[in-house]
Amino acid sequence: MSEIDLSLVLACYNEEKIFLESVKDITKTLDNTKINYEVIFVDDCSKDNTRELIKLACEKDNKLRYIFHEKNKGRGGAVKTGFNAAKGVVAGFIDIDLETPAYHIPQLYQEVMENYDVVTGLRIYSFDITGIPRDISSIVYRKLAKLLINMQAKDSETGCKFFNRKKLLDLLPFTPNNGWFWDTEIMMAAYLNGYKIKEMPTLFIRKVKQKGSTVKLWTDSYEYFLRLLEYRKKLKEKTI
Repeated sequence: MSEIDLSLVLACYNEEKIFLESVKDITKTLDNTKINYEVIFVDDCSKDNTRELIKLACEKDNKLRYIFHEKNKGRGGAVKTGFNAAKGVVAGFIDIDLETPAYHIPQLYQEVMENYDVVTGLRIYSFDITGIPRDISSIVYRKLAKLLINMQAKDSETGCKFFNRKKLLDLLPFTPNNGWFWDTEIMMAAYLNGYKIKEMPTLFIRKVKQKGSTVKLWTDSYEYFLRLLEYRKKLKEKTI
């Protein structure tokens, strides 16, 4: 069996409304390249028809496989499960709603192959008045992350990150959070360990209307703030 170039992890939770279109877009994009890839679906105990759709997709395409959580772990936990199962030279994830369009996937992969350890998206927002509250909260979070923990990434929370897989495995023990704060942990771990990192501009198209969102703006913002304070304390105590 030839070496797998790219393992793409897709964390899933109640994705039935957007699943088929997203998977078609992703596989079509990758099939039009010379990248030898695998897609790993990690379902985090969806309550809708997502698991059945995943099974059907994997039956039709041997480049697709799946892992089903027995208990809900959270988005970070799902991504980590996929990364631990990955076989590719490059391991990456993209949020399955494709708010970052699929055509960026080969670009992100290629940047890692150009000798970067980590390549992440740097979101360029398309205008959507309904998304202004979330956009503002994202900007505030970036400022707080820079102030409290000296986050070097301009956009640590972007929903697409690609890694040299061998280097990635060394970072995962430094990412205990299984929720959305995982993104902050993995980027901080990469910077603290001196990894070569690139942020690549990527279009961001908000799709909450199509699917709904698992992000609860105010409660999640408050939790993020507490997580930043905890992380800051660990940095000062040098327990990270």
